[in-house]
Amino acid sequence: MNARKDGFLQALLANRSIKEAAKEAGIAERTAHLYLGDPEFQAAYRSARKECFDRAGDFLRQHLAAAVAEIADTMRHGNRQERFAAAKCLLDYGLKFTGAQDVLERLQVLEQGEAV
Repeated sequence: MNARKDGFLQALLANRSIKEAAKEAGIAERTAHLYLGDPEFQAAYRSARKECFDRAGDFLRQHLAAAVAEIADTMRHGNRQERFAAAKCLLDYGLKFTGAQDVLERLQVLEQGEAV
């Protein structure tokens, strides 16, 4: 990829819209759409997005235990309203986490079945 495409790729990762990314990268919006149609650019964009999500996931995993401990502490020591909000938060996210784990376990079983 050339420097202009790379600049647009970086801007695309940092902005909310193609229009904003094109403006930041100093290219026309039409050129941005041409880049987005390029298979090489698409592959680079997917790879860069995956890397961003992986870094964000690593950050979340590193701080998850501390966040849960803080919520649990609020649940034990906060006022009534804070305790209720903390308990609701733990229940909500606990159910989502459990559901996600179930889906991942089922997916792993399916993948193992295909590998045989």
